[in-house]
Amino acid sequence: MAASLQAARDEITASIQALPPDSTPGKKQAIKSLFILSKSVYRHMSRVLQESGIEEPPSEVGEEGPHQETAEDHDSDPPAEERDERSQPQKIYDDALAIYNEKDNAITMDEFITILVQNNAVRTTLAVKETMGLVYLLRGYWGGDDVEDLRKKITSRLSADRTIAHDEVYSKSITNESNNDVVDKLLTREKIMVQCEHGSILSGFLNAVLGSIQCICFAKEWAKLHKREKRDFVEKAFEQYDPDFLSEAEDDTVIARKKVFKNRHKKVITSRNELLKMFEKFHCAVLMDPYWMPKASYELGGLGRTKHFAATWDLISTNCDDLSYEEAERNQDAFTQVMDVLLSKDAYLYIRRFLQQNPYM
Repeated sequence: MAASLQAARDEITASIQALPPDSTPGKKQAIKSLFILSKSVYRHMSRVLQESGIEEPPSEVGEEGPHQETAEDHDSDPPAEERDERSQPQKIYDDALAIYNEKDNAITMDEFITILVQNNAVRTTLAVKETMGLVYLLRGYWGGDDVEDLRKKITSRLSADRTIAHDEVYSKSITNESNNDVVDKLLTREKIMVQCEHGSILSGFLNAVLGSIQCICFAKEWAKLHKREKRDFVEKAFEQYDPDFLSEAEDDTVIARKKVFKNRHKKVITSRNELLKMFEKFHCAVLMDPYWMPKASYELGGLGRTKHFAATWDLISTNCDDLSYEEAERNQDAFTQVMDVLLSKDAYLYIRRFLQQNPYM
């Protein structure tokens, strides 16, 4: 991991130079965003060292250490001309566009692997993840010329994560597609989505792909349900979610718990509908980034999104052009190459059927 991060650092620092005085505001904002990202990496590694009982090493010779935050950094407000009065959605949108304008070429398979490694190694805020996720959607992906070459690259850089047991969860997904009981089918999709919220680098990526597909299918099928069927689903989903609690709780506690569950489930449904809209606009590029899979956190109510993501998405969907068919095809080629390398034959065919049933329009 250290070697890959070192290589990524060398590549990044070599490509970033001081800006001339007449640089555009967008370029200046892009540099600011990269600086914020680098500080978040430093803070994470400082925490890791502290929790591991390791003394922080000195900076490399000739380099100044990262800025050590003090109370002064937080106690005093910046001058009025330096304050950022933009809303969070507007800031995320502006930052994403600024970074994209600096580097708008499609993401190669080498860079894609690097992104997976970095995302797993570095803990950042939801706002930073969202910003970079939007950049990746705008850039899109470019597949390699040789699937076997891609296989070698993935297994060499991610060798510790090669043994992935996905047959069971993918088999469950394949079987569920022929389920004629629509409510039971959605309940099974829900189980699969919850199962897909964990994993390391490759397993986390593959889980996110499957989880996102379940979310997209769920959103389409949910829209076709009658109100009675939706009520039936929520009742059964609540029972499925916490059967041990239900068997021991008092009636009034069950009622209160169910109310909380319904409110949180409504947010989960909204996030799945948002993912469907994203898929319709960016297609397979959405499936290439694990961040976009909505989380069904009924315990805490979190969705893995910033609070005002809907407003951010409105800015993107309104102001950014739809993909051309050539761009959509390029994204799909890259995605299916990765799936071909990582999945069993049956699981890969499941993915292909999903894409055939949900083409870019």
